[in-house]
Amino acid sequence: MPHDEMTPQQREQLTRWVESVCQDLARRLVQREILGKDTRVESRWVWPGRLVIGVAFEKSNPAQSKLWVVGGEQITPDFVALKVARNPREVARHLALDWQAKGARLASAGDAKEGEEQGQLDWGSMDQSLQEQAELMYALAEDDNMWPNLEDEPGAGSDRKD
Repeated sequence: MPHDEMTPQQREQLTRWVESVCQDLARRLVQREILGKDTRVESRWVWPGRLVIGVAFEKSNPAQSKLWVVGGEQITPDFVALKVARNPREVARHLALDWQAKGARLASAGDAKEGEEQGQLDWGSMDQSLQEQAELMYALAEDDNMWPNLEDEPGAGSDRKD
């Protein structure tokens, strides 16, 4: 549902959800020591109730610490360097390919270890989940209707080779 068709209550609920996802993404980056304690995540694209693509940065050093981040209800939180994509749609494409490759590697690793002690990891479940997320993200990236009025992030995509 487009934002202009939402009731004020729906807009407020969406705003709270986006803020919650952004705070969770920032917390994860700090916990994993990827960025410092003053990390902030700002949304750049939202699929209401499902996915947020945003930019993470340290408030004390915003120019040097930027990352693209994704998270939401159907996606395992992840991040990539700002330089790999100019805008959220390119982030979706990049992650779809990345997750597809990681899922294939996990599937191969799981097959190679069949019959061996694998500890607490369920390799089949992990590669299936990544493959499903990759397919969802790819379909999303290819749907032109999902990306109206898309703007490039300043300074992003410097590694792209068009």
